[in-house]
Formats: sequence, structure tokens, C-alpha cells
Amino acid sequence: MRAVPVFLILIVMATSLSGQRVPPGRSSRNQSNTMNAEMSIKQAAQQLGAEKKAFERDIEVLRHLRAADEAMTDPMQPTTSVQKAYEEVGAAKALVTDFLVKQGVVRMDEELERA
Repeated sequence: MRAVPVFLILIVMATSLSGQRVPPGRSSRNQSNTMNAEMSIKQAAQQLGAEKKAFERDIEVLRHLRAADEAMTDPMQPTTSVQKAYEEVGAAKALVTDFLVKQGVVRMDEELERA
């Protein structure tokens, strides 16, 4: 009769011990996921840097074109305004930008020649 309670206690202890999980160590899958995440972050940071440089370059082109526009509307120096505008458009052309921005600079140059 005494064997039954001891057996029940052993069963309860065995089931409670088997229910506890041993914390897993770092598996290779976790390490590869970590490396993939790090590479993705590095690529995103590089892409963000490249886009930021492109935006800054485009803003610099716009500054030159605005200066050319302001030079054309300067009533105090009408003789040098065209020359100043040509210089600003030339400076904008010298900056290496993408096709659409370059096309806008060429259009501005054509409008300046018509004036």
C-alpha cells in the first residue's frame, strides 16, 4: 500500500520535470538571422547615404538656378544680369545630377538664350 503513494509522487515529479524546458543555446539559425539583419541595416544605411547625397546635389543645382533667376530680375544691373545668369546656369550644369534634373538645367539654358 505504501508503494502506491510513492509511485504517485514519482509520477508527479517526473511530469513536472519533463514540463520544464531547458533554455536553448544560440543556434546557427539565430546567428544567421542576426547576420542577415545586420547586413540589411548596413545596406539601408548605405542607400540612405547615397540618396541624401543625391538630394543635396539637386538642392545645390536649384540654388544655382534660383540665383540665375534672381540675376535676370535684378533691375539695378541689367547689363550684367544675363552674364550672371549664364554663369549660374553653367555652374548648375557642372554638377553631376540625374537625367531629369539635367534636362531641367538644359531647358533653363535654352530659355536664357531666348531672352
